[in-house]
Amino acid sequence: MNNKIRNFKKQVLALKKVQIIGPMKLETPVSKALPTIFVDGGIVHNNDHRSSISIGDNDSAAMKLDIIHNKDKDDSDLKLALNLIDLSVNYCKIDGFLGGSKAHELINFGEIYHFSKKLGSSGRIGKNIFISKSGCREYKFNGYFSIIVLEDTILTIEGEVKYKLIDVQCSMLTSRLLHNYANSSFKIKSNNPYYLIRE
Repeated sequence: MNNKIRNFKKQVLALKKVQIIGPMKLETPVSKALPTIFVDGGIVHNNDHRSSISIGDNDSAAMKLDIIHNKDKDDSDLKLALNLIDLSVNYCKIDGFLGGSKAHELINFGEIYHFSKKLGSSGRIGKNIFISKSGCREYKFNGYFSIIVLEDTILTIEGEVKYKLIDVQCSMLTSRLLHNYANSSFKIKSNNPYYLIRE
């Protein structure tokens, strides 16, 4: 492990937060306050970010990356980036992975879900998609939202929302969790990670 990667991991450990930037159009600005992993072609979004490393198979990057994997690898570039992250991380900001290949996009949601479940971390994907770890979390906003679960999950949704649930078992990708409405603050309790999408 070279010094750049070692120093990056130390900063992630200290902040317990990380940012992962992919090659697609960004929905939010790159935060220079967060240690950042630029994934393959995502290096194009690196505007002199000091606390960063890059990883991928160099199939879409215009410059040499810090960590280069074989193009015939078993895992996606995003999965390899997630594998770099220490177990102490509790928040991950992810952008630049929406809007390309639908197959990649769907698989990325799966990889981020497994990451959240393994590390017990929450995060944000782009501007309006949130991944929450299991447990209880409070939200405060006005507007429509949907929840997506990727395995059978027991959910409670209570507070200022149109549709409440109390310890309801929800099946994977159920339409029951589509198009709820929040008037202010509400809480979600879950025994598994879930996605919340603001509409």
